[in-house]
Amino acid sequence: LLEVRRALRLVSYFQLGSMSQSEGDYYQNLARYAEAEQEYRESIWAGQQSLEAEGDDVETQNNLGNAYLKLGDLQLRLAKYQDALSSYEQAIATYDEALRRAPDDIYALNNKGNALQSLGKLQAGLSQHQDALSSYQQAIAAYDEALRRAPDYINALNNKGNALQSLGDLQAGLSQH
Repeated sequence: LLEVRRALRLVSYFQLGSMSQSEGDYYQNLARYAEAEQEYRESIWAGQQSLEAEGDDVETQNNLGNAYLKLGDLQLRLAKYQDALSSYEQAIATYDEALRRAPDDIYALNNKGNALQSLGKLQAGLSQHQDALSSYQQAIAAYDEALRRAPDYINALNNKGNALQSLGDLQAGLSQH
């Protein structure tokens, strides 16, 4: 992957952001977390540059939101909880901006649900149970909206099932106390 990047001539910030996300994923799979974080941050920078240079584009907003989400997931894995919280909030705000521009975008709806689900997981782990319940419910609502627009969108259906399971697990755990 890294050899490919050197050979490519990246002609846009969007391409740089996409390549940096892929490299971040690669490094994370190798447990090279510092490099992964650097690549996700580069992807965020490239997405911001793309939005400034080329105007607001829903695909770029989605890509930027994904970079924030992946950075948040990495930070959660590394027990950088406040940083993860901030990254998830940035991801959600970025998807909200994409949805402001294109309310029917099923990918932005699904991705927003993913960010809310990750936020709920973080909140549950920090014993912020009411916030976690709210985040899971909002995630389910985002998936429902995507499925209303595209009933056969399997990613949203699968993600909704995962969110329902997380919500149910949290509710069951709370009822035992």
